[in-house]
Amino acid sequence: AKVYSNRAACFMKLMEFQFALKDCDEGIALDPTLLKCHLRKGHALMAMKDFSQAMSAFGKAL
Repeated sequence: AKVYSNRAACFMKLMEFQFALKDCDEGIALDPTLLKCHLRKGHALMAMKDFSQAMSAFGKAL
């Protein structure tokens, strides 16, 4: 799960938000307690202007 989270961070820096979101979802499926995946998912969704889903992702990180 950490590998997906780290790759999502790389995709975020490349502004490949769809790929980052996919990797976050894969990481969360493997380890739902990995907070960085939820945070990165929220940031990817914000970058894609999907604010309601971003709030949900951030909420799961709390």
